[in-house]
Amino acid sequence: MKKEIGTVVFYKLREKLTPKERARFHRELSGYLNKSFYGHFHYQRKGLLSKIPHLSPVRAAIITRKKYLPTLLKFLTRYAKVLKWDIILSEEDIRKMQGG
Repeated sequence: MKKEIGTVVFYKLREKLTPKERARFHRELSGYLNKSFYGHFHYQRKGLLSKIPHLSPVRAAIITRKKYLPTLLKFLTRYAKVLKWDIILSEEDIRKMQGG
């Protein structure tokens, strides 16, 4: 069994963020459903987590592989305080990140 190192990242949004900045943060992180022409057309806009294999066990926590950490931290530190720890990913975690 090959052990892979991952990272669990916890974040807390800064209190001085305006509602507009909070909405921007969540849209950039998770993506959103864009509707146009009075709701006739729907487009799923992708966020950062759409491009990174990850797990979200609880709100404000993200588990990902170590190689994706710099991209994630660069984004999160603009809006939030961040804590991170290295962990050993189980085979089940790796399988869930791959979508299977």
